[in-house]
Amino acid sequence: MRRSIYAQKILTHTALAGGLFLALTGGAQADDTALLNRLQVLEDTIKALQSELAAVKAEAQAAHVQAGQAAQAQVASAKTGTKIDFKPSPSFTSEDGSASFKIRGRIQTDAAVYHVREGDTSFANGTDLRALWFGFEGSFANDWSYYAEADFSKGGRSDGAEIDVKNAYIQYRGFKNTKITAGQHKVPLSFEQLTSSGQLTFLERPTPVNAFTDRVTASGDYKLGLSTAYAARNWTVAGGLFGENSSVLGSGRANEGWGVAGRITAAPIQEPGKVLHLGASGSWRKVQSNGSVRFRDRPELAIDSSPTARLIDTGPISADDYVFAGAELGGIWGPITVQSEYLWTRVNQNQPNLSSVSFDGAYVQLSWLLTGERRGYKDGLFARVQPTRDFSLKNGGTGAFELSGRFDTTDLNDANIRGGTEDNYTLGLTWYANSYVKTQVNWVRFDANKAGVVTKGDAVAVRFAIDW
Repeated sequence: MRRSIYAQKILTHTALAGGLFLALTGGAQADDTALLNRLQVLEDTIKALQSELAAVKAEAQAAHVQAGQAAQAQVASAKTGTKIDFKPSPSFTSEDGSASFKIRGRIQTDAAVYHVREGDTSFANGTDLRALWFGFEGSFANDWSYYAEADFSKGGRSDGAEIDVKNAYIQYRGFKNTKITAGQHKVPLSFEQLTSSGQLTFLERPTPVNAFTDRVTASGDYKLGLSTAYAARNWTVAGGLFGENSSVLGSGRANEGWGVAGRITAAPIQEPGKVLHLGASGSWRKVQSNGSVRFRDRPELAIDSSPTARLIDTGPISADDYVFAGAELGGIWGPITVQSEYLWTRVNQNQPNLSSVSFDGAYVQLSWLLTGERRGYKDGLFARVQPTRDFSLKNGGTGAFELSGRFDTTDLNDANIRGGTEDNYTLGLTWYANSYVKTQVNWVRFDANKAGVVTKGDAVAVRFAIDW
């Protein structure tokens, strides 16, 4: 624009100069030839200036068009930017959904007191940071995803290290309804074991589930492996090949333990507020060279982590291999949820003159959402509770309340192994402030008998938890 104004000024000044020039030359009575020559020069100069002015105008117009296109591109970029959500943790998703990233985690803080009614076992009252999980998950290139998560509370590590790796895997989802997973992830065993610890009805899983699917000494929980899972609308099937858990000492040695595992579920009835769940799972595992298996558990609370708190314990069983099998039955009827499992394992001992030994256990639990909510159901598992009205002093929401009860029994006695028997009765009350924050109170009555040593008692525990 400045160049255009400058050109116009030049043209005007030149014309004035030309006029003055004509006047002067006219006054001097120059000859016609000289006058014509001067006029021709003036005309050529004016044409040249006009051409330059046209070029300047064209350049200015092109710059204006480019500026408009750049502005439109910026608007389009703003419209197709990354989607950002903070409910309940930061997550980022590309506009076309082909890539995403999300922060994951959970915090669980427990406190408990014990009372022994019979026996000499002493339990430690106190508090415990049960879980401090942090990690992330994401997806890319439409069909690929990843998940990495670890527990920093020192809970569960057999070697005393501070970090306990949970999930650490990559996953391919290019086939319809199918997931192929490589890395450390949960072995497809047991309804309750596959349920996230952040979404359990009670503070801890029942004793037979903990005893037979322990990641350190048994066949379940998180292990390194390769698996595939298919989920249709009302049935699922999953299976895989698994080594040991990365957090367990010795998992990197030669000849580590390995095995195969699988689970299948069906929901012949599946509609909102009404579900019938059937399932079965099983595994076979080869024990690590010169290794052993062991089944044990505490009375369904983790506050006291001392060895004496494990009221039933087979001790190390020298073995070649062992198998696990479980059957599942569950259902949802409006605000009521029922869940049960039978679990069995057989160990092939490798000592001379010792036959295989078998152990089993079972549990049944029932919960009632007093505020009328209904649990969801997806891919063979119950979903988290979502209150109808989240707790809010401003808006008057109360959250959701759930009353629950459970009975479980475990028998670790067979042949030369006298691991003991244990029955537990648990009552629970849970307040869900929203879908991610909850407060739980559990009362546990336990009755154990190990080699004639009887321990009976009660415990009351409370948990404040958040998971996202």
